[in-house]
Amino acid sequence: MDDTLLYAARDKQARWLKRGGKINSTDKDGRTLLYKAAQKGLYDTAKFLLENKANVHQAKSDGSTPLHVACREGHVKIVELLLKYKADTSVAMNEGTVPLYAASRNGHRAVVKALLAAKADVNHVVIGGKTAMQVASRNGHRQVVELLLRAGARVDEPLTREYSYEGRTVPTGSTSLSVAIMFGHSDIVALLGRPPSVPTPAPARPCPPLPSATAQRTSMSHGLVHDAVRGGVTQDLNKALRAPDVDLTARNANNETALILAIKLHHRHFPQLIYHAMHHPGIVEVPEHEIEVDYQRRLGCGGTGYINRGLFRGKRVAVKQGRPSGAQSLRREIRAMETCNSPYLLELIAVSGWSTQHPKLVLEYMDSGNLREYLDKKRDGESVSIEYQPEDVAWVMASALADLHRNGFVHRDLKSLNVLLSSESYIKVADFGLTREFEENMTTEVGTPAWIAPEVLMSGGTYDAAADVYSFGVVLIELVTLRVPYAGLSRYQIAPGVLNGTLRPNDNLSIFADVPEWLTQLIDDCVAFDPTRRPTANAILDRLALHGAVDATSPHVVDRMMPTMT
Repeated sequence: MDDTLLYAARDKQARWLKRGGKINSTDKDGRTLLYKAAQKGLYDTAKFLLENKANVHQAKSDGSTPLHVACREGHVKIVELLLKYKADTSVAMNEGTVPLYAASRNGHRAVVKALLAAKADVNHVVIGGKTAMQVASRNGHRQVVELLLRAGARVDEPLTREYSYEGRTVPTGSTSLSVAIMFGHSDIVALLGRPPSVPTPAPARPCPPLPSATAQRTSMSHGLVHDAVRGGVTQDLNKALRAPDVDLTARNANNETALILAIKLHHRHFPQLIYHAMHHPGIVEVPEHEIEVDYQRRLGCGGTGYINRGLFRGKRVAVKQGRPSGAQSLRREIRAMETCNSPYLLELIAVSGWSTQHPKLVLEYMDSGNLREYLDKKRDGESVSIEYQPEDVAWVMASALADLHRNGFVHRDLKSLNVLLSSESYIKVADFGLTREFEENMTTEVGTPAWIAPEVLMSGGTYDAAADVYSFGVVLIELVTLRVPYAGLSRYQIAPGVLNGTLRPNDNLSIFADVPEWLTQLIDDCVAFDPTRRPTANAILDRLALHGAVDATSPHVVDRMMPTMT
């Protein structure tokens, strides 16, 4: 039977058999007629072949059976038919893949359901430690994850061998939760991210009291989390996070929570794991009377609104509110903060008046001001209460952009004034009033001229996440020079020069002789006039990691990647 006969009527297929056609014959790749029918979703043909004793288990040269290929392609009726004829759900391909893994990887919920009903092993481990749960979590298939969870799938099975996917390395020890975090699937993180001892809250939950950031519980579990962060083994960290008495607000002798320690050690994924173990997803909406605003203590203002100090349930906070004309922008900011839910972005604690013209955002309070104020003090030789390492600032900014961009957002106003510092929360990127979901051909000049990319200034020009990378490069220049970009020039002088390429933020960088060559190259790449030449946020993290050696026995970076600020 050639491929055309696969589509022929049953009587023609029957005549072919009577003429001596071999029902289990194969092509050069070892594909049987049944395999081809399963691959193409030809139910009637597959049924005819099975009724005439086609071998349901006969595999192709790579070890895949008709059940494998039907599961991979999502042909649920074929899968059910093959299962009726006793197709084996446990047979693995040469590289270890079983049918449930193939269906879960491609998000075929109905196929997964049929396989689980046939008692497929929900916890089968593929070569390298991969499972159906892990691959569904990685690929963002929430409905499949829910089915696997209900069937008893383990969520803590660790990878035993690293692998690459979509240009990223998934490290040894990764679990279903960590890969969901790595690839930005916040809905799956919400399903998997709570330790078993902590019940997952209902969507309409009351806001819990804010914990004291200086809590000093001397429990075994808090020490284990800090130790796991230093050890760098994902499996150990996951185990520590699930300890019944774990206190993730506890601080070590250097006043660092495990989260801050992980950030200072430049771990790529540990901060996400810890952060999602600490925070419930979703917006907490509270009555307006629960938010006390000190209108005499203004922290800042902008085009969409203003920020004052305040109190929320006994905790010092920042309260952002806006004019009626800015309500939509504030709601957009709320959505961005909820979606990204990142340890590197200013935390949204609660909201009141979500659907009104006067929404209020309760934000974490950053008590050490902004990066620009800090750099001014360093430039002028003034003392500072806390030293912030430039390499840590760069790492946090790049990580924040990576999280925003992975979730489809562009910040649009990254600058040193929007990088906030704190004695308790360390470093956060803030001010999402201009943040928007990325749209093809996004236009309109936004942001602050000194940090704005040329393509954003261009009338009718289009831009994307590369515009944020340009702004990041300008802040890198501030970290090196301690100076305000284009000092002494007005916005009307800056914008035309940046737009036509005659004014470049890195023009005077060469006078700073102690700037490492690799850092000069990174800055040049980030502020390239052509946005297609700029690296992505993840590529920036790779380059920072390459040049920022970390000593896991110390809470700080010891091999300085940037010149010391004096």
